[in-house]
Amino acid sequence: MGAPYSGSMLKTMGDRRFDAVVVGGGPAGSLTAYHLARAGVRTAVLDARKFPRDKTCGGGLQHRAAMRLPFDWRAAVRSELNGICFSFRCGSRFTKRCEQPLVYGVLRTEFDAMLLEYARGAGAEVFQNCRVVRVDECGRIETNDGAIQAQFVVGADGANSVARHAVAPRSAYQWQAAMSAEVPSRSLAHGALDSATMRVDWGSLPVGYGWMFPKQGSVNIGVGGPVAMGRLLRGYLNGFIGAEHVMSGIDTAAFRGHQLPTLLPHTPLSRGRVLLVGDAAGLVDPLTGDGISFALHSADVASEVLLALFKDPRRELNEYDRRIMQEIAPELFWSRRLVSLLAAFPRIVHTAVHYWDFVWDVFARTLRGEDTLLALHHKFATIKPALRAFETAAKRREKAVIAPGGALTIP
Repeated sequence: MGAPYSGSMLKTMGDRRFDAVVVGGGPAGSLTAYHLARAGVRTAVLDARKFPRDKTCGGGLQHRAAMRLPFDWRAAVRSELNGICFSFRCGSRFTKRCEQPLVYGVLRTEFDAMLLEYARGAGAEVFQNCRVVRVDECGRIETNDGAIQAQFVVGADGANSVARHAVAPRSAYQWQAAMSAEVPSRSLAHGALDSATMRVDWGSLPVGYGWMFPKQGSVNIGVGGPVAMGRLLRGYLNGFIGAEHVMSGIDTAAFRGHQLPTLLPHTPLSRGRVLLVGDAAGLVDPLTGDGISFALHSADVASEVLLALFKDPRRELNEYDRRIMQEIAPELFWSRRLVSLLAAFPRIVHTAVHYWDFVWDVFARTLRGEDTLLALHHKFATIKPALRAFETAAKRREKAVIAPGGALTIP
């Protein structure tokens, strides 16, 4: 990451002085802190919780995300999933496989704690049980333990980010809702799940899907979709679990709900001395709900931009916005187009994945980071007019389907 930074230090938590303060110790925050501290920047990580702590999430680490981890991460892996059993409206189903892992099953209690320890080992100061109550664009951070002034603040405090208030309003994002839980293996029917195969159901909701990610000792079960579908999730969850025949008795009391943001074309990602990464920046895939892949990508970009700024203060922080909009946002916007396609033509999509090996290969290569949706778009440049007409029809059908539950924002 270049030569260690040796410039002047700013201010303080107690008698400590920091140049960069990262708010939030999840994957995006920990990896940003790791890169900065390893390069010699005096860095602090503030988190409201004490690790290991639980995080409501599917716990599916896509291969493309794992490739961004610059250290040994396999100690946190509880399963390697190379197959997906797709079902349509909790009925018709088929299984597709890849020779290599598509997704690694992890527990966020273990995975996040591991990343935070790597950040600490690189030299970052970690403050747990430190609740941030306000961040302003000048880099002033108010916590339950006093105020701190940082040269730069990285907002990595998730979907309900406090740091985001210094950069963008809630209305600058499209929101998804989900419910999930880690269900212990003892609650499952014997032999109900193949340990190397995920289960995914779609078509049951106008937009959204259900999942099961097996892991050593547990399986993460959940459902998700646009916020407009939020009121339907509990009923869908009950129906999904019942149709999969994996639990002897259905008890969804332990399932917790949460919301996830996806940025829009004009969403700001930095302001003043503050920039946002991961879920705080709205880097959640609207189709799959995956946030870890883009969280780790944004951590790479954030650390590179900040290190360049430390070396040359004449540079501007909005370089971060430009790079995210160039490197990550197109994938999210193309994923959003696929949401329209799935909502408008769910049975066609299900059939295409089943019978067209090309469609499955594209999906698998994207999960593995071997291809991107944007690259796929370029491959079909010669039929762009037909694609645009198809997308327009899909969006119209999607709006008609979603309208009774509330409108969606479609970029």
